[in-house]
Amino acid sequence: MPQHPIAPPGAAGTLRVLRGCAVPEDRPRRRGGRGESSRLHARTFFLSPFLLPRAFHAICAVREAQGRPLHRWFLIRTLALAAGCAAPAASGGAGTPAQDEDYVPVEARLPDQDRSFGLYLAQLSTGIRAWTEKTWNAASSTDRKKQDMLELYLTGEAKKRQRELIETLETGPKQNRVIAAAALGFTREEDVLSPLLNALEDPEPDVVSNALLGLSLLQSPRTPLGRVSDILRYDPNERMRWSAAYALRVLIEAGARDKGALDAARAGLADEEPMVRSQCSLILALLSDAESIPSLTTLVYDEVPLVGSAAALALAHIGREVPGARRPAARALAQAMRDGDRALRVRLIAPLRKLSGQDFGMDVAAWSDWAATQ
Repeated sequence: MPQHPIAPPGAAGTLRVLRGCAVPEDRPRRRGGRGESSRLHARTFFLSPFLLPRAFHAICAVREAQGRPLHRWFLIRTLALAAGCAAPAASGGAGTPAQDEDYVPVEARLPDQDRSFGLYLAQLSTGIRAWTEKTWNAASSTDRKKQDMLELYLTGEAKKRQRELIETLETGPKQNRVIAAAALGFTREEDVLSPLLNALEDPEPDVVSNALLGLSLLQSPRTPLGRVSDILRYDPNERMRWSAAYALRVLIEAGARDKGALDAARAGLADEEPMVRSQCSLILALLSDAESIPSLTTLVYDEVPLVGSAAALALAHIGREVPGARRPAARALAQAMRDGDRALRVRLIAPLRKLSGQDFGMDVAAWSDWAATQ
């Protein structure tokens, strides 16, 4: 999959995130991955929504204790965790959910004459699950090629019965709608945009969450961002806000624009959930929002390393891309280098390199002298 550094949509080197998709199953995945050279590696993973916060903070703590804080590749990879988490049963932003259904295999729930479509859904769900595991565990170019081939297969399968998937998303039982919402994103067809947008109003949070993921897969620059921005800003369910923040970032990368998205991302910097704060930092970077420099400067010191790293990257990007923003961004990062502990200083080196084009390592005085000349 292509990997690019952060840049505004339409510019060379636009940040792209490997497309991810939720599956109708909650179980933790093992982490596998690789380091980076000069580019961001973005892959989407899936954890149980109940395990994610603990796993996230545990990973941060372990890496800090080992003296290996979160670098850029880990930042983007961990940010993508949010998108794979299906929301729990309660979400005011998606309406009042119906009573949870006991899971019955889709092929067993359908009439005999429709059993072939039920088998198709079951196989599609299995394929999505396998694709997810390959995304999670891919550690070599061979693994990634296999994943790409599986993605092509899923795209072909989803296109074969696209019309039936749309009908299922609109009128099928809950579990089938969950699968269809995710699968339709693989089609990459503009015809599924409207059904996925309508699914954002589904009374079941799991369907809404997977509809957000379907939109993330589709990556249409024509996607209206109003409903996604509203979920990010107002939904009381933290995991729904994670999914909305991820979807909003991917869609903005694809070229979608809406004034409400900027307002939602600015508000998201104060969200109680670190995943939302991190995603919103990167959204504001992609939007080159110089007015957010003071808020991003505060977030550099966030108690969650992932959030601080995202804010620092955002400052570096805005400082490079927005006329007049280089000086305040440089001074904010240099001040954090002076004030921060060793772990924070290590995390700041990459953003400072990005902004300055120079490498003074851990030399605090050298970075201060450089910032003073900006």
